[in-house]
Amino acid sequence: MMTRIELNAIRRKLRELNLEYSALLRDRFGEGRFARMAKLRAERNALVALIAEHDGREASAARHNGAFHPAADGFALDAQA
Repeated sequence: MMTRIELNAIRRKLRELNLEYSALLRDRFGEGRFARMAKLRAERNALVALIAEHDGREASAARHNGAFHPAADGFALDAQA
């Protein structure tokens, strides 16, 4: 189980990666930028997977505790009323 501190650290790292990636996008002439961008994308995917895994466990635990989560019960969050 991931602690809140660990989750915040992962989110902070993800934010730093996104900022660096954005800077590389703006720098059209940076040498080796495409290789660095590929590495950042791979790291980002790994961090997002960790967050999604944590969120999935949290939602699953909430369902088992009787909490109501419309998205978890099959209702689309963006469905029109």
